[in-house]
Amino acid sequence: MDSNTVKWCIFMNKKIILQNILFPDNEICAEKEMYFHGDALLLNNRISVEKNKSVCSDTYFNGLSIDKWREYTSLNRFFLDIRISGNLKISIYENYISDGNIIKNKTGEHLFSSENQMNFSSECSGRGIISFEIYAFDDSFLYGGEYYSYAEPEYVKIAAVICTYKREEFLKRNISIINKAFLKNPDSPLYKRLEIFIADNGQTLETDISDRNIHLFSNRNTGGSGGFTRGMIEAYRVKAEKKLTHILLMDDDIVISPEALYRTFILFSLANENYRNAFAGGSMIRLDRRFEQTESGALWNRGDIISLKYGYDLRDAENCIRNEINDNPEYQAWWYCGFPISVINENNLPMPYFIRGDDVEYGLRNTEKLMLMNGICVWHETFENKYSSFLYYYIIRNELINNAVYHISLKPSEFKAYIKRKVMGEILVYRYRNAELILKAAEDFFKGTEFFKNTDGFRLHQDIMNMGYKLVSSENLAVKPDMKQLAENSCRNENTSLLYRTVRKLTINGHILPCTRKTVTVPLSPVTHISVFGAKTVCNYDSAGNTGFITEKSFESAYRCIKKMKYIFRLCDEKYESTINDFEKNSHELCTMSFWEKYLGI
Repeated sequence: MDSNTVKWCIFMNKKIILQNILFPDNEICAEKEMYFHGDALLLNNRISVEKNKSVCSDTYFNGLSIDKWREYTSLNRFFLDIRISGNLKISIYENYISDGNIIKNKTGEHLFSSENQMNFSSECSGRGIISFEIYAFDDSFLYGGEYYSYAEPEYVKIAAVICTYKREEFLKRNISIINKAFLKNPDSPLYKRLEIFIADNGQTLETDISDRNIHLFSNRNTGGSGGFTRGMIEAYRVKAEKKLTHILLMDDDIVISPEALYRTFILFSLANENYRNAFAGGSMIRLDRRFEQTESGALWNRGDIISLKYGYDLRDAENCIRNEINDNPEYQAWWYCGFPISVINENNLPMPYFIRGDDVEYGLRNTEKLMLMNGICVWHETFENKYSSFLYYYIIRNELINNAVYHISLKPSEFKAYIKRKVMGEILVYRYRNAELILKAAEDFFKGTEFFKNTDGFRLHQDIMNMGYKLVSSENLAVKPDMKQLAENSCRNENTSLLYRTVRKLTINGHILPCTRKTVTVPLSPVTHISVFGAKTVCNYDSAGNTGFITEKSFESAYRCIKKMKYIFRLCDEKYESTINDFEKNSHELCTMSFWEKYLGI
């Protein structure tokens, strides 16, 4: 058997494979130290361990998170089965944290010798993360393996919902992976236990992508919230007919390993009474650095979102152990989020936010417990590489609504300070369109729930897109980027001296002073006030995408934004409390099946 192909095991005699031993995969993740530490060499679809060398599985993909399996399921016995050959020693370890220190304790040791490939099995005990180490007395080989246990699994059938908008290449690649691993693989436990529901917001996919397991729905472009909700509705409508038990929401532009889907399926199948209704999430790992974690669960924090375990280098064994500490996340983002289909009902659909914050709101509303585990992840382009001016509108508006709905709103004085900080932050770097988007977000917030009932989300989105800055290729920029200035301003700290702060405040960062520089080049994010001080024209440039946009200092634009901000403050004085009460009492009307069917035109 090809050992670099994940082996999918059927349930036999109550033996259930919990995790397959994975090898580096060039198409998904080739980071060797996320699979093995030590002297592992991938050779002809097997791991080669040379004489007097060793490899260890205390890694993100190949450690067994035994504490998590005990917490989420009713399992109490765990086993390792690996296929090996050679003259070697196998040691079993528990890896855990005690008093802030990492402990690696050997719990078993076995000698093995065979010229031919044979199975080695051992029971695993301990705490934290269980790993195995192979020490080779002579050249030896590891061909594959798994961690397993014995139990009676519950029936599970997953409806994977994908919202897509003109990302055919990503989508078709992921569908191909899922087809090969599960939908068209009779040996997989997910065979006939997984169906795909695709909401095509771009209305560009060919119908030939559909089959008996893949269902395509042409959808109005109502953003991610509309696309995911359409998929949820369609799955809900056929849940009895198709015997669906769970929903799994996935972004269309992720890289996913079949093993993540497999482990999610097993978790749902074995979840104990405490986690029977739990959500399950996948960590987000950077697409450009496929070892660096962006988020493993998150906290809302009144809109100042905290991405848990941000920046973890998952090649590091210590980080993998710390990654399994429960930080009590409040919600799971929808790049990979699963939950029982029973969560959905006629009055419990997402809010019509179009984009940004819909996953937060639905998670805060419904997540009682969240299952996260090493090895369940997706790779996604990091948001810092995705500058979109129009997002300022959605982020601010939906943040204000979420806080209102969940009774954690700012006080009126805090609201004003918050809006002022956001608006002035954009004015001071000449990005007046962003300031206008923030102000429109606040203005639309004060229109309350009726705004959503009477507004066409697609047309609104077109207006919002037209308000923001549009990235163009560097060849089409009126001012060519200066790479030296970009490098200087990318690492430039804000001048916080009393003199500079006074000058900046009195002159609105130089708006009422004559220009001393013709042009300057700054990064899209972050950009400091001092970087643009004194400049007439700013080239806002993204070196990764070779795109940017041009802004110019304009006292008139700054004045117009400040005037509009004062109008928003008057709205706050007049309508803040009534708006909060409106969202608290009436937002549920936006989450009903009847509202969404009308909104989507279905």
